[in-house]
Amino acid sequence: EDAAPALERLLADAEAAYREGRGREAFAAWARVAAAAPHDPRAWLRVGNLWQGAGDLPRAGAAYRRALDGAPGDARARAALNLALIGAGGALFTIFAG
Repeated sequence: EDAAPALERLLADAEAAYREGRGREAFAAWARVAAAAPHDPRAWLRVGNLWQGAGDLPRAGAAYRRALDGAPGDARARAALNLALIGAGGALFTIFAG
């Protein structure tokens, strides 16, 4: 099976689960997308949003950092990372400094 259509199907399923608020299913689906396309910032941004929604700011911050690794100029990922850092009371700063 061609990888591109399979990835597009994964993306569509993951986004549908995310938009419909099916948290566990969305997280699992976006984790599959991230595994299939580890340099795709969309996957890491969604994974970060899901972790942030679950209240796990360190994992959210790590996912947002991965999104920025794939797209350093992505303003959404930068803003999300900054909000996660603020929400964690600066605790994440030590993880990402340096």
